[in-house]
Amino acid sequence: SEDGFISGKMAANAILGAAESGVYAFMKHFALNDQETHRTDMLCTWTNEQAMREIYLKPFELSVKEGKCGAVMSAFNYIGNKYAAATTELQNTVLRGEWGFRGMVLTDYFGGYGYQDADILIRNRNDFCLTPQATDDSKVTDTSSATSVLAMRQACKNILYTTANSRASATRLGRPPAPRESV
Repeated sequence: SEDGFISGKMAANAILGAAESGVYAFMKHFALNDQETHRTDMLCTWTNEQAMREIYLKPFELSVKEGKCGAVMSAFNYIGNKYAAATTELQNTVLRGEWGFRGMVLTDYFGGYGYQDADILIRNRNDFCLTPQATDDSKVTDTSSATSVLAMRQACKNILYTTANSRASATRLGRPPAPRESV
């Protein structure tokens, strides 16, 4: 929908519906990914904060707050001149800070593309990269850095938190799924 509120309500309910079947849903593409043409060619999306919050971020906010979303896929595009997936204001301040998101964040396809840097991504709270196989470009190479190691530990915690708190995990472990709080 062109209406952020309606989109958010639909997404939140789709996420809750998936959770009832033991599935955690990835809300995607976070955020402002509004064009497929040239999306991997450093596509820049320009807007202001008011429009972002009222229109573009509203569906994601409702997905987190009402849908209890546990998984996010970050986007390829740039917001202004910053790669969306590596934007700390988006990933940390808004998603994890203001909205209280505690799950895992996966990048969209990690193909390098000249601007995707796994070390920068993990430091900005993308927990893992969607890639078909490990390549030199997909490895976090700065394991000598204490901040990089801490970021990797936090990423592991986020991934395990999402998996351990999914209904599918509870069912596989022989525990009855916890009832979901209705919204």
